[in-house]
Amino acid sequence: MALTMITVPWMLIPKPLVIYMRMKSEHSNGGHGGGGHGGDHAEGGAIKDEGEAGEEHNFGEVVIHQVIETIEYVLGTISHTASYLRLWALSLAHQQLSFVFFQKTILAGMAAPFPANVALIYILTAVWCAITALVLMGMDVMECVLHVLRLHWIEFNSKFYRADGYNFAPYRHKDICEDKDE
Repeated sequence: MALTMITVPWMLIPKPLVIYMRMKSEHSNGGHGGGGHGGDHAEGGAIKDEGEAGEEHNFGEVVIHQVIETIEYVLGTISHTASYLRLWALSLAHQQLSFVFFQKTILAGMAAPFPANVALIYILTAVWCAITALVLMGMDVMECVLHVLRLHWIEFNSKFYRADGYNFAPYRHKDICEDKDE
């Protein structure tokens, strides 16, 4: 846990620090050169980022952006952990139900006196198999479905999906077949 807490400042500090050092060296060079490391510096302490089509950013904006990215990462990590804990809880419930079903069926038949226990074990084993197939296998399927949903929704979407303001346009054959010029 301590190592995890150390990684948060490690994510937060280096990028703004490197950009600040670049700005400082750029100002000491009189606003020329020193580039070649992913960004050019504009006049007035702004940073011109080559990767963003010539947008200029102040150093404060870079720090704020880095703080937001760090907070999003920490919250995502907490979300992933909570998601795994839900699956773990379902697995523990599965184990406890298995024990209770065995205890209430087969073990109860074994506790009966000799002449009755043979027939009870036979009948209660069939009951135990039916309960196991219906309840526990149903729980296994639900656990698998939840795990797949967790992987797709929480992990995949949080890594690749960005709500960048583009409207959703559903695919329709009619749009493809119609002539757009009319």
